[in-house]
Parts: sequence; C-alpha cells; structure tokens
Amino acid sequence: MAAASRAFVDMQELHLAAGRRIAELVGVDAAHVCTGAAAGIAIMAAACMAGTDRDRIAQLPNTTGMKRKFIVQRSHHNPYDQALRVAGGEFVDIGADADELARALTPDVAAVFYTIAWFCTRESLALPQVTEIAHRAAVPVIVDAAAEVPPPENLTRFIKEGADLVTFSGGKAIRGPQSSGLILGRKDLIEACRLNAAPNMSIGRPMKVGKE
Repeated sequence: MAAASRAFVDMQELHLAAGRRIAELVGVDAAHVCTGAAAGIAIMAAACMAGTDRDRIAQLPNTTGMKRKFIVQRSHHNPYDQALRVAGGEFVDIGADADELARALTPDVAAVFYTIAWFCTRESLALPQVTEIAHRAAVPVIVDAAAEVPPPENLTRFIKEGADLVTFSGGKAIRGPQSSGLILGRKDLIEACRLNAAPNMSIGRPMKVGKE
C-alpha cells in the first residue's frame, strides 16, 4: 500500500489488471475489485439493469426502459437490500417455492438476488435449484456472500453452483483493507460491473476504490 501511494496509475488499466490477476489466483472467469460487499450489491444490480450501455449506465438510478425487477425469497430480506434499491432496482418477493420462482421470471426481471449469510435462517430454496430455474428463463443470479470466506473454497463454490455474479467483503475474514471487496463471476457481467463502477460516471462513482 505504501509503494502504491507513490505511483501514478491509470485506474481503468489498474482495475482491468487487478481483475485479471485475482481471477487467475481464485480460479474464476473474471473479477472486479469494489469497496465492499454492499457496494458490490449495488454494482451487480446496475450491471444487470444497464449492462455495458453507456447511456443506460449514465441514466441510473432512473430505470425507464430497463429491466428493473429482482426476485428475492422473503427469507433473504435484510438491511443490505438498500444497496440494490440505491441502483434503482425493485424487489419481487417470493416464498421458498420453485413453482413460484418460475412464475415470477417475467420479461421485466433483471436478475434473481440470493443472500448467503448466517442470519438467513428461515426456509429457502437452495442456490443450485434457484440457478437452474433462473437460467432456463435466461435470467442471471447474483449472490451476496459477504462473510462467507473462510473457507476459501467458497470463492468458487457459489459460481460452481450456478451463480453469475458473487460479491464478497474484503475487510472481514479475508482481512484486506476495510473498504475493499470482490465481485467474481461471468466475464460479460464483470465487464458490466466495471463500467457501472468508479472511475466511470455511474451509480458506482462514489464507491471509489483507492489504488492502494
């Protein structure tokens, strides 16, 4: 961190290079560094709504003309939901019911939002079942797994179970800087995350990762 503080870098180039290196180390398709898992939720949501379209990215949180609904199991609601709403997303609640999930996958759904956390104690559909149903409708699944490391195997586990994007906190048990986090997953969606994050003029612009 001290060495980085003395160097001037192009932040776009640094994000791309850091993402490639982290993806290589972890063993996933792609990675993006963010300022924590809450920022990761907002950026993942923005990526699913606006994609890589520069005009749409600049338009958020106004979602006119975009898919803006995120299906969530009621048992997964928690205070971090606000991060998704910041990006302009709207929740569609379902129970722990596969048929209800399938019916909810309408053309205006941007993604299914799934939380893996110690406080999600009520009944819920398992992630592999959710991803199978969502992918049949060509809908991505985004996962908040903020505190799910250790074990380190979880960095790839949820992607192997079908998740398209997963965010982790860097400042918890990973023991990185407090204002750090990771988004891991599908290469095209990670590129959308990058474009919806700082230093781009986007919903993620205030969530700026320092070069250090």
